[in-house]
Amino acid sequence: MLQYPPLPYEQMTLPKVTKKQLEILLLIYRYRFIDRKQIQTFLTHKNHRRIHAWLTDLVEKDCIGGIYSNKMPENTKPTVYYLGKNGRKILVQHFRDIATTVEDGDGTTDVDIQQLTNTYKDSQRTEIFRICCLALVHIAITTQSVADAEGYNLVFASPTVCQTYSLLSKFDSYARFQKGKGKKKHYVFLYITNRTPKRFIRYRIAEVIKFLTREWDYETTDPKPMVLCICSNIPIRNYTKKLIESKLEYYRPDEPLNFGLTTLSEYKAHSFSPQHWKHPTIKEDW
Repeated sequence: MLQYPPLPYEQMTLPKVTKKQLEILLLIYRYRFIDRKQIQTFLTHKNHRRIHAWLTDLVEKDCIGGIYSNKMPENTKPTVYYLGKNGRKILVQHFRDIATTVEDGDGTTDVDIQQLTNTYKDSQRTEIFRICCLALVHIAITTQSVADAEGYNLVFASPTVCQTYSLLSKFDSYARFQKGKGKKKHYVFLYITNRTPKRFIRYRIAEVIKFLTREWDYETTDPKPMVLCICSNIPIRNYTKKLIESKLEYYRPDEPLNFGLTTLSEYKAHSFSPQHWKHPTIKEDW
């Protein structure tokens, strides 16, 4: 059984939260920023007033913080939430409680606690960072709805979870679909926004291709996943497609890499429908 040294604040009484409120804290931990409507979708709760009451109580207890604007048209958007001081403390205790009930812990709980340190300054994060986090929540919700509709068992790794695995740390999210004992389908997601400087996009795409063509096979015998690039609009999708084509020309992997590109709005509306995806093409050598 794992043993942890006490932390200074453990002498203090933490605020009491319900099981549903703990679920909310875990959702925020996994995605960093999430709005009220997205939380309600994840919890599959029909009563938005109940969700609002839980969130208001968590804000008052300094478990979460909220971002809301009174200016038009921003005031029509739902409040966006991030982890607060007491929320982090409650989750540290939660992860430690899990560790004491699991025999021969594999270190996952330690990684979860370490990941919480990344949330300390979330109240000061840039708007671009928040937009990216919210987009990844939409991707997760859409992916889950596809799995539910088609009868697939889904394993989905959020951005925070991806950072705990070396094979997934280059990506924003991961999904594994399987129906019964059938073949597993593996996907990794990258969210690419037009508000990110293009030099950073070029660097990221190069790092992903380099990782898949050089490092992946050293770390695992698993097949390479399909890389799904979800872009904020059509121009950045077209730019990213040409960028991937140019990088693949340079690397020329022995095993073809599969990329698919679409926009966030198209993914939310049409998910995996083939006609709404673009695929990079490489010129054949003479």
